Amino acid sequence: MKLKGINPLEQHVEKIVLGVFVVAALGMVAFQFLRDSSVKVNNKQVPIAAAYDEAIREAERLQGRIRSADLPPKIPETVPDLVAAIRGRIDDPVAPTAPLAASLGFLSPGLDGEILEGPTQTAEHAPLEPPAPLGPIARAFAGALDPILVASDPAVRAIAPAQQPYDVAAVSVQATFPASELVRRLDADPDGDGPLEAYPKFLWINRLAILDIQLERQELLPSGEYTPPMLVDPAPGIQQAARKALAGEPPTSAVYRSIVAAAREDRANIVRPRFLPIIAGEAWSPPSAQPVALAAPGAASDPGELQRLRSVLEDKKRDLQQIEAELAKPAATSALPKAPSTVAGGPRAQSINPGGGGPSRDRGPTPEERRREALTQRRDRVRSDIQQIEASIAAMGGAPTTGAQPQSDLLTQPIPMLDTGEDHAVWAHDLTAEPGASYRYRMRVLISNPLFGDRAFPDAPPVVVGAFSEWTAPIEVAPRTMVFFTSAQSGIGGQTGSQNAGASAEVYHFFYGYWRRANVRLNPGDAIAARVSAPQMPLFAVTGSTAQQDGSTPTEIPVAMDAFLVDVVETATEAGFGQRKTRWHVVFRDEDGRLVSRLPEEDRASPARLRAEAAAAAGVSGQVRAPGTPDPSGQPTPTARPQGAPPPAATPGGPARPAGPAPGGRVD
Repeated sequence: MKLKGINPLEQHVEKIVLGVFVVAALGMVAFQFLRDSSVKVNNKQVPIAAAYDEAIREAERLQGRIRSADLPPKIPETVPDLVAAIRGRIDDPVAPTAPLAASLGFLSPGLDGEILEGPTQTAEHAPLEPPAPLGPIARAFAGALDPILVASDPAVRAIAPAQQPYDVAAVSVQATFPASELVRRLDADPDGDGPLEAYPKFLWINRLAILDIQLERQELLPSGEYTPPMLVDPAPGIQQAARKALAGEPPTSAVYRSIVAAAREDRANIVRPRFLPIIAGEAWSPPSAQPVALAAPGAASDPGELQRLRSVLEDKKRDLQQIEAELAKPAATSALPKAPSTVAGGPRAQSINPGGGGPSRDRGPTPEERRREALTQRRDRVRSDIQQIEASIAAMGGAPTTGAQPQSDLLTQPIPMLDTGEDHAVWAHDLTAEPGASYRYRMRVLISNPLFGDRAFPDAPPVVVGAFSEWTAPIEVAPRTMVFFTSAQSGIGGQTGSQNAGASAEVYHFFYGYWRRANVRLNPGDAIAARVSAPQMPLFAVTGSTAQQDGSTPTEIPVAMDAFLVDVVETATEAGFGQRKTRWHVVFRDEDGRLVSRLPEEDRASPARLRAEAAAAAGVSGQVRAPGTPDPSGQPTPTARPQGAPPPAATPGGPARPAGPAPGGRVD
């Protein structure tokens, strides 16, 4: 039966699909047998059956090349020095030829708009000779170093005492560097019409810097002679560019330019280095601003000593005017009764109560009376100091003057660049000075050479060494213990002899940043010994960059000098108009075994005693700064304020004991 409505394609669609698949399968079978049966091995077409053998042969050939000792000629036998090649390219000029200014004969491309004509050949310049510093002065200084700095810096630890307090003595030397003279030498034609020429500005502008300041010292021997000069080691922690970066082989031009740039930027650490941080003692100040120094015999020749003595004298006079003005004010009234009068040598009299009721109880002096009594005593001391200072000035050949100009604070003044031609103060420190020794110093500066690194001057050294300054006046580094005789007598009724003779003395010992004083009474044969009193001061335990209080110092320090009193000798001199003046000479044997004669009136007026007396008075209420904190002079500190340490400017614990006669001047 014929199907209606279905076309033939729909009736046989399954047969058509089956036929297509059969044809595709037959095509794939035929392709496997009829296509090319070779493969490519090592860029060669080989039959599939031979492909494995060809791969084996190629592997054996490569293994033979690996095992062979003959290297191909393309492999270099030496490793190229890439570092030297890079440095050479850095030193090479940017342009392939000489600079345009040199080829056209210009001396200066005109930093100030000026173009100068000159010869086409390379100019010749005289060797640069930096001038010597002018007016050097030396001053001694002492203080207690920051324990954090001592613990963290081996160089500082090498010069510090073995135990706290880290009291250290030093000498600071200051001079004026004549930068104007240096610039004049650069600008000047040294030989007129000769072959030498002035230095063109483009060679040295922005290229000049003081790279180092060197100190030399000589020690004054007891014979009056000086030892040979010796170079002083730089202070620890202070940048010395020339001694570090330029200690070895000359650097490349690029490295040298960076050294000079750093020295110009950080010039304060080179030309005016700060003193090492201290926690107790007077704040360090430049030598020209320090008061009376502890000078050795012969220091009267120091041209600045009279000026400093006069400055101290003016301060004393101003202090005296203020005290007298206070005493001139009317006394404040008080409701408390005045202290009853006393009869010399007898008991205190009883006062009668105005309101009756019998005798009243003695209330003592009023606060106003005590204040005026303290002012009166202070006025007398200042007057005595003025007399002593005037005597010292007269002994040095000067006359007291008024209007002494105070020293400027060089610590806050900006330091000019060297090529500006402005004269400025420079200084350096000697931290290796021995207490009790006397020295004199001279200094010189090391300056960058503007010709170094220029291809036209291949033999120019990197550093130019300046001339030495004059020697300073002798300066004595104070010994740890000093003695000054304040009075003496040879006996009762003018009788001489060692049994009745005696002397009063002040013994000063440097401890924890200040001088500590004791008064002693000595008889012939007594050793010079005392027990000086000091406030209780903190000791610190340092851990890393922090410090904590760990104990305190004793309030009495036994001091013994290897010296003893020999005798007190009376001498009489003619005083005029038939009068005779009696003077007492104290004779003692010092620690070197020498017999020394002292006059008490000269000891009382000596600058060394005045300085020690003032420091001892300040030390009674002296303060200890916390380790790691800055001191009043703005000194740099190794770390921030330590944890657990007392606050800055902490007053040491314990009251100060009054300075009185030490128990027993004789030591058996």
